[in-house]
Amino acid sequence: MSREYTNKIIELCEQGMLDWEDVARECMQYMSEDQVEDMATSNEWVDDDDEDEDEYDDGMMNESDPPEIAERGW
Repeated sequence: MSREYTNKIIELCEQGMLDWEDVARECMQYMSEDQVEDMATSNEWVDDDDEDEDEYDDGMMNESDPPEIAERGW
């Protein structure tokens, strides 16, 4: 299997025509969350057993939060 476009993008990054960070960001936005997770765990960038620890609690305030933070939803 030929990797024509993959090789073109790598070459453009190496020549400074594209930024590696921009390419990585666009790739992850294009991929599904399952594909990003698979890539991250197979490259051992993250532990797959830590996935629950990294999830946000979507603005749930703790009872110990100061009132001004709770009011603003921070």
